[in-house]
Amino acid sequence: MTLLMQRNLILSRPKYRKLVTNQSKEVSSINKIPTEWKDFAPLTNIQTSGTVKPFIPYDYQIKVSEAIRDNQNVVIGKVRQMGFSETVISICLMRAVTEAGFVAVVFSKTQADASELGRRLRDQALSLGELCPPFASESKTRIVFEGLGSIYFLPVTARSARGIPSVSMIIFDEAAFIDGIDGVYQAAMPTLSMLGDKGRVVFISTPNGRSGLFYKLLADRDLVRRIDEIRYADSDRFMDIWKTGEWVKVLIHWRAHPKYGADPNWAIKTRADRQLTMQAWNVEYELEFSESDSNVFNHTDIEACANGLLEAPQPRHRYIMGIDPNSGGDDEFVTQVWDITSFPYKKVAEYAQAQVGSDYSLNRSALLYDTYQPSVVAIESNAMGAWAIEGFIKYRPSANVKGVNTNQNSKRVNTDRLALLIENHQLSYANDEFVVQLKNFRQNERGQRMAAAGFRDDRVMCAAITFAVLDEAKPRGADLMRRGVL
Repeated sequence: MTLLMQRNLILSRPKYRKLVTNQSKEVSSINKIPTEWKDFAPLTNIQTSGTVKPFIPYDYQIKVSEAIRDNQNVVIGKVRQMGFSETVISICLMRAVTEAGFVAVVFSKTQADASELGRRLRDQALSLGELCPPFASESKTRIVFEGLGSIYFLPVTARSARGIPSVSMIIFDEAAFIDGIDGVYQAAMPTLSMLGDKGRVVFISTPNGRSGLFYKLLADRDLVRRIDEIRYADSDRFMDIWKTGEWVKVLIHWRAHPKYGADPNWAIKTRADRQLTMQAWNVEYELEFSESDSNVFNHTDIEACANGLLEAPQPRHRYIMGIDPNSGGDDEFVTQVWDITSFPYKKVAEYAQAQVGSDYSLNRSALLYDTYQPSVVAIESNAMGAWAIEGFIKYRPSANVKGVNTNQNSKRVNTDRLALLIENHQLSYANDEFVVQLKNFRQNERGQRMAAAGFRDDRVMCAAITFAVLDEAKPRGADLMRRGVL
């Protein structure tokens, strides 16, 4: 009998339809909802590939659930698109609807991430239908089942772990990307103390450099060998589980997924669809923990694109403009204009100046706007960017101005987009200071991206900010025809 047939059979039994009408602990205790996750998951639905389907777990997800069931401390190094967030919250759900007093806390990078996980768990719970116990709370971030368990979804903040008296399970989702995780982990540990060896701690993440608590817990002297073995395995061994000290460690490659592994072209298609550089692909899908202080842009590709010249505006061409304002000192105020009419996109104008007044730089930028009439002007919106946006709009009220946030995560996304264009030789620029900055733009061991010591990155960031709004700036086919480009 398949898991789906088992699910339908269980849901049809009259005694389960009666459970929700009686909320006593006695009735809850004899609830026959499975307490083995591989049997519980198919009772729920999840969103996958644009549809809603019963959660039929893959073999690697079952093995991870068993590792969490049998061990206090588990750290999981995984790749994207493997359904692990869905798996761990499903495990929490199973315990919350079958165990009185069960409490789990799921920590995420941001409040938005926490709320999204909470919404997905609530949807899973509702898909249980009449098996779903009544909710005692309508909150998306604090899901409580009457007389049974509760699950908190929280962002990591200085006070995140306070106010939770006793916790059965703590999960750190995308742990390698959570700032301040060390302090929250230490603060949260006492909440597990009353449960002894019944408490559970789970760290789960894709790689993000060779530092931080997640990497410290996962790493040992055999880590590189183990990664290589599952990346290049010529059998079906695409997952590794082992124990070092108090921690069970898990590595899992995308080929462990039966659908991905069965498609010989999956990696090529996925990399193209997601527009990932080879470096980004290796981190997100090949379990590569980047070496410290590594180059973001390939030097050979940088030089291959350094074949352009600055040029005057051309009739019927389409332009996009970016501004990276300075914050004083030696920082440069940089404005670039790129011709995006066709590949390769060309850097046709640039203003870069340090140690001058902001009004002077904004005025120079406004003159470039008048000359090239860009369809979009992208300006850094955080730090000193707010005044630059206000100032530029004051100079040119009719301009289509878009703010671009440059926090650590968006900086990675925006520079990856720039790296992909360079890797594919889809840019053209002069062999000038921009090339120097590209060659000396690095990613350190913490995954932070910045200029190498003694160099600037203002022109690199200006280009990254500019291409962050490329999709909006691209002309429609009808527009190109109207202007005679096609």
